[in-house]
Amino acid sequence: MAINVTSANTTTQITANTTGDVYIVLPDVFVTTTGDAVNGANTTFNKSILIHGGLVAEIDGIELGSTNSGGSNSVHVTPTGSIFAEQNGVDSEGGSLHFLNEGSIFARSDAVFLFDNSNEFINYGSVISLVDAVDATGDFTKITNYGLIQGADEALEVSGNGIVITNYGTIKSTDSSATNEGIEVSSNPGDSTRIIHKGCRAA
Repeated sequence: MAINVTSANTTTQITANTTGDVYIVLPDVFVTTTGDAVNGANTTFNKSILIHGGLVAEIDGIELGSTNSGGSNSVHVTPTGSIFAEQNGVDSEGGSLHFLNEGSIFARSDAVFLFDNSNEFINYGSVISLVDAVDATGDFTKITNYGLIQGADEALEVSGNGIVITNYGTIKSTDSSATNEGIEVSSNPGDSTRIIHKGCRAA
């Protein structure tokens, strides 16, 4: 395992392509790119991404995994961390992602896109999107919100079996036509989704 530290502002993409490695962006450091800021879209797995600084990307802020492989990664955006993306803020495939956001994520497409099974997203910060704030497809997804999740279309769009959504913060859609507080659930017969609201939700 190697620890890869970005300690100065850069316009060079961070390539996260080694299984088990750790990638850290230090506080007050900005990675500003014309493509993905962090590109780990490959079959390597068990990578850790720690963002104390800022990612500014013309495509995705962080891209990880590939369909049915390259999963079991972790992402932590700390309270000083931020992601701004012209497409997706965090785009993860391969499943089994553990994602903790304590900072801010803004995206012109989906702020958080999760594909494949057993992903977990915990939000204490702000997640804002001009489309869907969180778009998750796969079984046994867990989403826990203590902060703000806001989408211009849906706040949460989820599909799969065994999904659990727990809200202690605010989940909202800015689309006046959105229903169910901006939470859209698509499922097949027999699928189960639990939505536990202990905070604020508004369409």
